[in-house]
Amino acid sequence: MTSGSTLVSPDGTTWTVIEAGSKPGRFRCQNVFRHRVGPTSHAKRNVDETCKSAWQLIVSKKIMQHILECTMEEARCELQDNDWYMTMEELDAFIAVLYIRGAIGAHNLDLDSLWSIKWGNPIIKATMSRNRFREIMKYLRFDHKSSRRQRLNEDKFAMISDICYEFIANAQACYIPGPYITID
Repeated sequence: MTSGSTLVSPDGTTWTVIEAGSKPGRFRCQNVFRHRVGPTSHAKRNVDETCKSAWQLIVSKKIMQHILECTMEEARCELQDNDWYMTMEELDAFIAVLYIRGAIGAHNLDLDSLWSIKWGNPIIKATMSRNRFREIMKYLRFDHKSSRRQRLNEDKFAMISDICYEFIANAQACYIPGPYITID
């Protein structure tokens, strides 16, 4: 192939062959990534030796409070019982059970097996009862159902957008990605 000749791909895209170095482009110094990467000073100041401190930087109390309020609203509406209540500690325990379930590779296991007398996980059994876990799972919500229809007209992502945007802001405040980052 000579410089100036054209090639046509199967989808119809036309490519022109050029000689290496004949076309001006960006200089090498412009392609150098100069930002400092890794945890931000905010993250370094607020993370201690516990995993919980790192978790709370990304999944903030504001996010957890929103989930708590939406879940309680859903349960009260479905049960017609304004006395239904869930504490923040219960929500933390619920999420901990989900993490433990994933960590031990039990994500495909029937829930009853996790609380089984013979085969169940003692940490999960000590954390929360099976019935309470199922109840929270049943009513778990991430948005206020009462205003969902109106919000969906303006935002197709409305059912999770409040939490998602807060999560993204928290992640950006805690970590500066480098040029060689992938999401798998």
